[in-house]
Amino acid sequence: MAEPFALFVLEDILLISIQEDIDDRDISRLIDRSLVTAKEKSVVAVIIDMQNVDVVDSYLASNISHLAASLSAMEIGSLIVGLKVPAVMTLLDFGVSFEHTDFALDLEQGLKKIGRCIEKKDSRPFLG
Repeated sequence: MAEPFALFVLEDILLISIQEDIDDRDISRLIDRSLVTAKEKSVVAVIIDMQNVDVVDSYLASNISHLAASLSAMEIGSLIVGLKVPAVMTLLDFGVSFEHTDFALDLEQGLKKIGRCIEKKDSRPFLG
């Protein structure tokens, strides 16, 4: 059975793709594998692609926030891309803090945003 997430390393960027059918156990595995991969591959940035996620529950929202905070502590920037309106509304309702991450509409914009920061030798944070 395939996992409801995928990790890809593109040069020094880790791309995490999350699928709609992710459950709590898979979320924990996703967080653990993401942190290990980010450290082992010495990435400078992580993109969390949520374009396939229509509904965000409190557990997923909280864990994505904690992942971003952990990456920040490792001096790795993080960016969430592909959020749909219902998911954004849910995140606002939950009041989950995403102070350690930035957002982009889609993967293409996210990669451009990271590229600009890396060119400036400022991979963290991607704000601005």
